[in-house]
Amino acid sequence: MKYAQPMAPASAIQLEDIEYVAALVARGITAQNIARITGFTIAAVREILAAVEAARPQEREAPKEAPSKPARDVIWIHRPRPAQQVLASVAAQHGVTRSELSGASRLARVVCARQHAMWELRQHTDLSLAQIGRLLGNRDHTTIIHGVRRHAERLEGQG
Repeated sequence: MKYAQPMAPASAIQLEDIEYVAALVARGITAQNIARITGFTIAAVREILAAVEAARPQEREAPKEAPSKPARDVIWIHRPRPAQQVLASVAAQHGVTRSELSGASRLARVVCARQHAMWELRQHTDLSLAQIGRLLGNRDHTTIIHGVRRHAERLEGQG
């Protein structure tokens, strides 16, 4: 039987760890995921973020643009949204019902809405592909992968 590694406390933090965590935060990765990646506790990750924020040089003049958010706020900006909220939002945007998203319809407007829901669920929740498939009418995880890719291609085509 494999035992989980104990999470490293804040006292075990090295300078390289601080730089690594700062880079992960800059990429928009959540504290929970940073803790999983690094093996630190979430409290230790938050302590690192506070140290990074304290080490930043303070601006002396009032900024001309809105100030950027401190690193620790990134964690809360990217916190997962509830899946039902994502589905309701996508359904409203596309003018389809929640049951159409999980139904078997192959109408283009429903398929596009469903693929948009797959992409949103993948981006804004911590659900696995299989869990997203179950939410959307017991679809296979490979269908979810295809739907996410198709929607991403549509987004690239628009931009």
